Amino acid sequence: MAAEARELVERLAADLATGDREAALKAFIEGLSGPGRWEQLSSDQKSILFDNAATAIGPEARPPLSCEMIRKFQFPVLTVIGEKSPSRYGEMARAMRNCLPERVREPVIIPDAAHGMNLVNPQAFNSTVHGFLSDR
Repeated sequence: MAAEARELVERLAADLATGDREAALKAFIEGLSGPGRWEQLSSDQKSILFDNAATAIGPEARPPLSCEMIRKFQFPVLTVIGEKSPSRYGEMARAMRNCLPERVREPVIIPDAAHGMNLVNPQAFNSTVHGFLSDR
């Protein structure tokens, strides 16, 4: 999964270098969230992506998260996945839960949403997060 994300970022960097920022970001977003997602974004959402494109290819690589690291968590973990998100996100959430089932909750699926679920379905997303925080 880390390799797939790395490939998306490398492709984004190469595509941005061609000068067609919209095509580069469209390919990146659809790689993250699935085909057709770019057209569903509002102009405000696209503007944010244009403004922040360079942050996706920044030099500060995130280290992979291991089970050893997750087992050190001393707090509950909520994982939230969009119903339309690529399957790798659910796989990552389940892998985290397998590492520390007593702290990592079952993944919550947000209906009708992909990676940007807080924007696409804010009611379901906010309700999920609020419920999680209220249980603490």
